[in-house]
Amino acid sequence: AAQLVPALHRYRDVSGHSGGVAYALVADAIAVQFTQGGVYVYSHDCPGRRHVSRMKLLAGEGHGLSSYISRHIRNRFAAHFDSPQAVEFQDQSSTRQNAALR
Repeated sequence: AAQLVPALHRYRDVSGHSGGVAYALVADAIAVQFTQGGVYVYSHDCPGRRHVSRMKLLAGEGHGLSSYISRHIRNRFAAHFDSPQAVEFQDQSSTRQNAALR
């Protein structure tokens, strides 16, 4: 079942150079909106609980989130949406999931 994402919060971007502009948190996932407008959902299923926990911490600190994703996560996301208005956290049967990781 789909779970609607809570409102995206502006990412503080302490360094002023981040590719991330906003994020939303739920218990087992994080959604990150990037400067180009796309929103990626990262969940306990993909890329995993440890990475999601670290991303949540970095999002709250406002520093290092985009770099962490670039270095450690790359294309391992649970779902991608072209705009924040379309974002939902999806279950594993979603057709919008990253098909390469199924």
